[in-house]
Amino acid sequence: MSKWSKNELIYQIYPQSFFDANGDGVGDISGITAKLDYLAWLGVGAIWICPMYDSPNRDNGYDVRNYEKLQARYGTDGDFDELVAQAHKRGIKVIMDLVLNHTSDENLWFLESAASRDGDKADWYIWRDPKPDGSAPTNWGAIFGNAAWTYCPARKQYYLNTFSPYQPDLNWESESLKAALYAIVNRWIARGVDGFRLDAINFIAKDLSPLRDGKPLASGYADIYPFVANQPEVHRYLAELKSNTFAKADCLTVGEASSATVEDAVAFAGELDMIFQFEHVAMDVDNDWRSKPVDIVTLKKTFAKWQRGLYGKARNTLFWENHDQPRIVTRMGDEGALRERSAKMLAVCMYFMQGTPFVYQGQELGMVNTRFGCIEEVRDIEVRNAYKRYVAGGL
Repeated sequence: MSKWSKNELIYQIYPQSFFDANGDGVGDISGITAKLDYLAWLGVGAIWICPMYDSPNRDNGYDVRNYEKLQARYGTDGDFDELVAQAHKRGIKVIMDLVLNHTSDENLWFLESAASRDGDKADWYIWRDPKPDGSAPTNWGAIFGNAAWTYCPARKQYYLNTFSPYQPDLNWESESLKAALYAIVNRWIARGVDGFRLDAINFIAKDLSPLRDGKPLASGYADIYPFVANQPEVHRYLAELKSNTFAKADCLTVGEASSATVEDAVAFAGELDMIFQFEHVAMDVDNDWRSKPVDIVTLKKTFAKWQRGLYGKARNTLFWENHDQPRIVTRMGDEGALRERSAKMLAVCMYFMQGTPFVYQGQELGMVNTRFGCIEEVRDIEVRNAYKRYVAGGL
């Protein structure tokens, strides 16, 4: 485990909505720098910043077009270097969000891979031939609600997209791809980054041999998780990544690992400092997006399971909210007269447990969910797809 991570409160920043320093309506890097004194006053020891890389923003920055270029709307390289310097001056570490399972379909790597089966980057993504009838290689459904395979006419093949067609999956079996990813990580470390939150990292290894269909669900697609999540090979990939990058510096590594079990978390502890798991924040919604009451006894048992299961073996992440989760005061508290008291109650419930606390921007104020007037105001791919299915589609 990173030497500095055990006693730090980590504060998550979603840059586009945090603080707008130049008045253009979008949060920016200079806005984060401007709020460092406030964050130091809160007692924050590290900030985790959601992706700021160049991106077409179909998935709010989690579709990376260029890993080594910042989004122009967030600021310049100079702005970033100043942020790191000023954060360190205040004793605050900087954690970057790193997306290594997939890129944008506008990434130059993918454009080159899609152009030919014989190029240098031909195997940097996961390509497979169609079935004899021309259909997709399998019937898997992507996590964001669409098909998990997208056809590319230039190659006459399908590429795998675990999340959306705009986010083709990288092929971690390619040695040249891994070398390119190691180089990117090391360049960010050289610029002063103190750690990384690794997006969807438990998906980088796939069970593709042999390719096979799954049992169709109500959507018509099969569940993709058994084929792409928490596969045994992920530990070899992460061990190689660690030895070529993180192990050379005192970097904190936090892996996002949806669907991970306690046993998975213990296994990941060999390569990562800790993981995010989501069992405790998945209790008030079912698989078809309908909300339901939280069973408090089950919630308590879930907390106890993770606390006991990781004790002495791995480190818990303590969180209620993040960029993927609604505000906890809205979910499990009270938005009215008891807002402040319920926010404090939820904070005590979470942060008096063993682990590293993560606070999402505004959570310290007891913020509640915003409300949208129409679906056009929503930018999230998964939500828009769910709206089409369950509202517009009448399900």
